[in-house]
Amino acid sequence: MIGRSTVLALGASQLVCWGISYYLVAVLGDAIGAELGWSRAVVHGGFSAALVVMALSSRLAGVLVDRHGGRPVMAAGSVLTAFGLAGLAAVRTVPAYFAAWICLGIAMRLTLYDAAFATLARLGGRGSHRAMSQVTLGGLASTAFWPIGHALAARLGWRGALVVYVGCALLTVPLHLSLPRGRHVEERGPGALEPRPLAATPRDRWFAGTLYALILTLVAFLNSAISAHPRQWGTQEASTPEGSRRSRRARPARG
Repeated sequence: MIGRSTVLALGASQLVCWGISYYLVAVLGDAIGAELGWSRAVVHGGFSAALVVMALSSRLAGVLVDRHGGRPVMAAGSVLTAFGLAGLAAVRTVPAYFAAWICLGIAMRLTLYDAAFATLARLGGRGSHRAMSQVTLGGLASTAFWPIGHALAARLGWRGALVVYVGCALLTVPLHLSLPRGRHVEERGPGALEPRPLAATPRDRWFAGTLYALILTLVAFLNSAISAHPRQWGTQEASTPEGSRRSRRARPARG
């Protein structure tokens, strides 16, 4: 059985890790492009590169979690997140920018939902579905970190906001190191039958695998596009101190 402390630790880490990595470009992208003179294609191209790296490293991440458990893998991902964010905070050139995002791509694959769910499946087996539904606090990451990121950027600049994000990434290291080390072992009574697989034939498995991959691809395409290009209800310039001051001056007085 998966303990409440494990669920709370993973839930908290998901909230932070999604907010400081996946949703980063939606909050700070315009400010990065404005200061460095880069187009949106370049700024969001770094995030796209990270998504490609996430896809390419998925199998390796799954193997690592299965062999060693989520404790060391996700803790290493937190450290990589900190390195990637520190690289972004210091970036001056396009190659360095893309290198930082590549690091973040690997880090996101080791820290976000896929790694968390694989960790829970290793710990709880078939009984892990309830715990998985309870650690989805990452869904609130945009709600929490979009205003937090804008507020930090308005006060500290986008580089200062990223430095704060580095500290947040390091705070998730102890959360991941608190995860149990073990592996769930299915206990079967005498005469217990193996459950019949839903995809029993090679043709069924090929069809199910292809359909599942297509669904995930389409969902990921829509999710990443919406997450990286949010509608900016009058706050498009709020990621810079100057833009924040202009927004306040332009705001009509309330009577």
